[in-house]
Amino acid sequence: MSKIISKNKIILTLLITLLISYIPILLLAQKNITSTRNSTISINLKDVSINNMLNVLSEKTGMKFVVDPAIKNRKITVKLNNILPDKAVSAIMESNGLGYKKLEGIDVYMVNDYNKIMAQTAIIKRISCQFASAEKLQDIISQIVTKGFGAVLSDSRTNSLIIKENPENMKKVENLISELDKPTPQVYIEAAIAEVALNKDKEAGLEWLWKDPN
Repeated sequence: MSKIISKNKIILTLLITLLISYIPILLLAQKNITSTRNSTISINLKDVSINNMLNVLSEKTGMKFVVDPAIKNRKITVKLNNILPDKAVSAIMESNGLGYKKLEGIDVYMVNDYNKIMAQTAIIKRISCQFASAEKLQDIISQIVTKGFGAVLSDSRTNSLIIKENPENMKKVENLISELDKPTPQVYIEAAIAEVALNKDKEAGLEWLWKDPN
């Protein structure tokens, strides 16, 4: 029994030693990635595949990418000078109709056509309108949802809007609906009514009657 306990202590000691020696390596790697992402980069590529471009981008930024096989051989051209890595990634994706998202649980980004990436992150909400007409708001909201991706439907029965949008733009849509869905200001008018009466001597007189709005 004592031999087993002693053996377990030795194994535990070895594991702790390995862990302690590995921590500085992890910290150094993290420091290098942070340093890379805070430095400007330049990329000049012409008619290269998306896959090769992402390999270069990964070396320059420290970010890891995987690409959908259906688009990995598509040719693109990139020319960027002295730009921060995060902005470089955004510029390359937007100018080539691409999108990217971080895979859950790991530090890797999936790259695909923008609409396909957005479709994977789409959210659908039903928003009830308290004062405004849902059908009228539909025409307005349709102008600001993401083109080719977002959609707006109105349900006249419940006076509500059904919206499909990506998380980033959904908040803007909700804020606009909140601004528009307000009661119309009421205008109260006090009316003064004058009655004209003729007495028996045909002399005109005025009698003022006031209507209390309350």
